[in-house]
Amino acid sequence: MSKIRINYSSRQQKILAVWVALGAAMLLIVVWALGADTKFYIIGPVAYLGAMLTGRSRLVLTPQACVVKGIRPGTYHWSEVRDTSARAQKDSRIAVLTMRNGKEHTLAVPFDGARFPDPEFDSTFHTLTTHWHLHRGWSDTPEPTHP
Repeated sequence: MSKIRINYSSRQQKILAVWVALGAAMLLIVVWALGADTKFYIIGPVAYLGAMLTGRSRLVLTPQACVVKGIRPGTYHWSEVRDTSARAQKDSRIAVLTMRNGKEHTLAVPFDGARFPDPEFDSTFHTLTTHWHLHRGWSDTPEPTHP
């Protein structure tokens, strides 16, 4: 079975690109205002763009685990995940993995918020939950007893 990759939605990627461009422009203005050496006109914005673009969080769903890439990387094996849930926080919704030991891991994607909306949140969360159900290695339903 192939891997499933979950990134920010296309709308979120456009919003992120606008914010990165605005941040780079602001950094360029600050560097110019401070009278910094010419090389900082190039290095500053490029470093900022590189940090923003490489720091994007994403998930890779494999038959064995949910692999988180980006700012807070980690690997969560399906057999250790007790529950997946979508939680409301102020003006946003987030995905949370609850492990068998009770520890909770908030995932950066999928994420849906007022300032960073994801129209695909429900379908993406459904993909995550379905993948967990298929690969977790245990079932909620008791096995039938034979007389």
